[in-house]
Amino acid sequence: MDINKDVLKDALKYIPVKVLPALAGLVTIFLLTKSFTPDTYVNYSFIIASLLVIMQFSGGWINSTVIYFYPIFKSKVGEGNLVNNICFIQILFTIAGVITLFSVIVLDSGDIKIGVVSSIILILQLYLNIKYSFFQAKREIKKQVFSTSLQAVVQIIVVIISF
Repeated sequence: MDINKDVLKDALKYIPVKVLPALAGLVTIFLLTKSFTPDTYVNYSFIIASLLVIMQFSGGWINSTVIYFYPIFKSKVGEGNLVNNICFIQILFTIAGVITLFSVIVLDSGDIKIGVVSSIILILQLYLNIKYSFFQAKREIKKQVFSTSLQAVVQIIVVIISF
């Protein structure tokens, strides 16, 4: 019964990790739809869609790998090898993702600045996602909740300052 209680407690603590980014997203969408012209919003939507697709290819599967294999790998080989291997793979896929995203954005918009900013966002988001996966695999929920909260607040502040 203790394991069930621990899982339930962890699940309840994990709720803010999912709710806070959703709230930040809603606030962001509200602010952007009020601030952007229809043409600008279409461009923004294309950039975000490109970013999300490339982020999924560049890191989504790696994050699942961390969560799935971390407990097994830690008990058999040691945490260090897994962390080093995952980080190396993530760096390679981040580089490929940045090149792809930058090319897609610049070819579509012709704006190098937007390509650079989008690439920086991709790098930061992939880094945060891999950190979150390790926090989740290690059951370091408090660290993940704090990091997610900080990311949500920063996102809202940046959007407010930008417009």
